[in-house]
Amino acid sequence: MTLRYLAHAIERAREFPSGAATIVLDDSVFALYQAAAWRPGTTVTAIYPRGAHRATLIARDLGVEATTVNRDAVSLRHLVLSGGTNGPVHLWLSADGRLLKVEVPGRRVVVERAPGN
Repeated sequence: MTLRYLAHAIERAREFPSGAATIVLDDSVFALYQAAAWRPGTTVTAIYPRGAHRATLIARDLGVEATTVNRDAVSLRHLVLSGGTNGPVHLWLSADGRLLKVEVPGRRVVVERAPGN
């Protein structure tokens, strides 16, 4: 996979080896984590373009568990991504597969989908 960086009058490129399951993640675009949730039990290569690094992630499906989203108690499918630079990342999905909540304990970040969206 080739990442192309553009700046004023400068262009750079960096190549990363990628496998069959490669995803692009960004530390501030949490919706991209849903692509990793589609592959539980599979090793996924994650490429972080801002930091120009990659990591090997494994998604484990922990089944349906209770959590809170927008202060409401709900039961959602819980997956944990391990092996990345952020430590474990917890993903919470609705029954139809929509990503509703992302928790990154190592960064003290919890992101939730707004109600009705």
